[in-house]
Amino acid sequence: MYAGGGKICLGVLPALIVSLAFFACGGSEKDDGPEDVDAGPAVSDAGHSGHDAGHGGNDAGPGGGEDAGGGGGGTVKLEFISIPAGSYVLSHELVRDSELVFPAGTTVTLRAFSLQKTPVTVGQFEQCVAAGACTSSHYTTYDPQSLDRALCNYDCTGDCGEGNIKDHPMNCVDLEGANEYCKWIGGRLPTEDEWEYAATHNGTRHLDTKYPWGDSKPDATRANFNKCVTTEVGTYSPAGDSPLGLVDMSGNVSEWTDTLYQLGFPERMDKGGDASATYEDYCDESCEDSLKITDHHGVGCYPSFKHRGLGFRCVK
Repeated sequence: MYAGGGKICLGVLPALIVSLAFFACGGSEKDDGPEDVDAGPAVSDAGHSGHDAGHGGNDAGPGGGEDAGGGGGGTVKLEFISIPAGSYVLSHELVRDSELVFPAGTTVTLRAFSLQKTPVTVGQFEQCVAAGACTSSHYTTYDPQSLDRALCNYDCTGDCGEGNIKDHPMNCVDLEGANEYCKWIGGRLPTEDEWEYAATHNGTRHLDTKYPWGDSKPDATRANFNKCVTTEVGTYSPAGDSPLGLVDMSGNVSEWTDTLYQLGFPERMDKGGDASATYEDYCDESCEDSLKITDHHGVGCYPSFKHRGLGFRCVK
């Protein structure tokens, strides 16, 4: 189901009225949720997944190596950026294992972790498929007969976007498909609090700006929000980068997190806005909101949903 060419996440009806360019979402019934919470109030024990956290660089997993595009024709390296431990104020309720842990406005402290520099690209994802670790039931390919799938990047043979499609973000993948890839490289999906915290951290502290680049409104130099198709990751770098060099944290594709939307529902939060957040060549208030670090589109994404405006990146 479409609204203005974007996604409609199934959830709260009032949010749909103000969210004019969001995508339909979906996913698995399994809810691992974020990591457990440390003893004591407002301490988020996120950022550890069986790997040493806090080390970045070319921390590639199986099939990653120096060039995660591999035989798929991609050129984007699988890199992780170190995010130091620290605290920030939650913009949302933090729900874990179907229980409300912290209300919005709570200060939480996170352990150090590493976040993938770019969204997972088509070339990187192809390696996971070739290895048999990512299964076809959890992503969809180009299908000219279906509007929802017409702009899926994997195995695309149509007008899917600009430049080398192997270096575009992997989209049209559901929650389990994203989990499969992250597990294959030895990681996991980020929690929403990790994603927000990392998006404006400068290596010393969390800056709490509206966007990765600061508080200035989105424009055509900073993010892909007005093309309605994806672009190669890093197209808007460095102008649109976070202080630590995270790429495409706003625009291009929205990204899965492993945080529940609300109690009693299986949806997960998605973050970052997408290329459909637009009205022709300008960005109105609705678009600006969708690209904000703290925005999760007002509704959650069902784990089984696959959409052209939804991708992901991993944590180690």
